[in-house]
Amino acid sequence: HMISYFFFNYIHLILIHCHSALFIIFSFSCVKEKKTLCGSVSIATDWGDLPISAGMIFIFYPEPEGTPIQLDTQADGCSYRLPEGKYKVLLFNNDTRNILFKHLDKYELAEASVAPTAKSAQTLGQPDMLYGCSIDEITVDAQNPIQSQVKIKSYVKKIVANINLSQDGDIKNVSARLKGIAQSISLSDGRPITTETIADVEMQSDIRTDGNVSISCTTFGSTPVAADTPPSQTPQTVVEINATYKDDTQRTVTADISEVIKQITDNNKNEATIELKDMGLMAIITSWKLGTASASINK
Repeated sequence: HMISYFFFNYIHLILIHCHSALFIIFSFSCVKEKKTLCGSVSIATDWGDLPISAGMIFIFYPEPEGTPIQLDTQADGCSYRLPEGKYKVLLFNNDTRNILFKHLDKYELAEASVAPTAKSAQTLGQPDMLYGCSIDEITVDAQNPIQSQVKIKSYVKKIVANINLSQDGDIKNVSARLKGIAQSISLSDGRPITTETIADVEMQSDIRTDGNVSISCTTFGSTPVAADTPPSQTPQTVVEINATYKDDTQRTVTADISEVIKQITDNNKNEATIELKDMGLMAIITSWKLGTASASINK
């Protein structure tokens, strides 16, 4: 069913709890109310190569002011009647597990974040897949129905790094972290949000018998900085790999992947696969490939 049914001829209140902030979003029943002219809006979603979610949330923000109107719809789009006027629109999938939404009552301030783990306030969980887009302006007119299509994008980036840490296959275990990442992302412009906390995330490790190691994680991207920040103070996005060998010796290798994160953000890509060359304490990037993530929605 495309749209939830609303009670006839009045406004139905929906209470939404979002990360310790309780606010009200109205669902407006546009049924020939006095002095209210309404227009038809149909917005279809193009998922491209992305996995299609179970459903979507559409939030219409009246301009220049007014109470947002939220609709829960199927993943293929939204058809509804709204009071005449201009609106901004946010839409995103409704089946995320560990994404926290904040400030959804304001289009420009709406954001998605991921909570820190129990281990550290600085260490984040990995965000599961968050998809959607924003529309800066639509004009609802009773005489001119709106029919449009929007391209769904991924707000979450997947990072995969490959490196050989042993020619003898004598690795006992590997742990890895991605440091210098953002805790939250703006839903209106899809950019990571500047915060005082520079976070990190634990990565998954896959050790192969030939000494090759593949590590991966998902993230909102690197921590943004103000335009006037000196290069010497700009935080780097770094992969830190800690290896323990069968003779219990340990070593740490780091690689600066700031440019890779910048590239996938600037090019609106969902995934980067990085090939690293072990140079002792440091690793250099020998190549990287930009692509679309083959992630799945968590049901």
